Amino acid sequence: MGLTVTTAGDVVVSEYSNHRLKVFLKENTAEPKVIGSKGSGNCRFMCPRGLALDKQNNIIVADSENHRIQVVSINGEFIGDFGKIGWDPGSFHTPHGVAVDEDGNVIVADTKNNRLQIFTRRVPSYDIDNREDVSTLYDCA
Repeated sequence: MGLTVTTAGDVVVSEYSNHRLKVFLKENTAEPKVIGSKGSGNCRFMCPRGLALDKQNNIIVADSENHRIQVVSINGEFIGDFGKIGWDPGSFHTPHGVAVDEDGNVIVADTKNNRLQIFTRRVPSYDIDNREDVSTLYDCA
């Protein structure tokens, strides 16, 4: 299970066995918002693990059994993904952890490849309306 807290105080949890994320809104005592379901498409997860937030409060998810990183908004909108199964730089084999540093670089614990990979940001922000391919936004350092 992954866990992170937004700047607004909302709590985001990854549910590994349920293949989804839950967002517990600070200002809402109702049921948590559910993001995603089991699968390999947009906003579909296979055993999501680590979570991090970028500077825009988008959720970066280590989608471990899909061997990729997905980026979704706090509202559940798909922004993009990057990575695929493999051993080359930029590919993953069961990523478990993810973090974002102060410069916006994404650090991925590429578990079964026994390495960390650092992805540097190419552009300052995502364009949700344009839905750019996120893989073009990061370079594997």
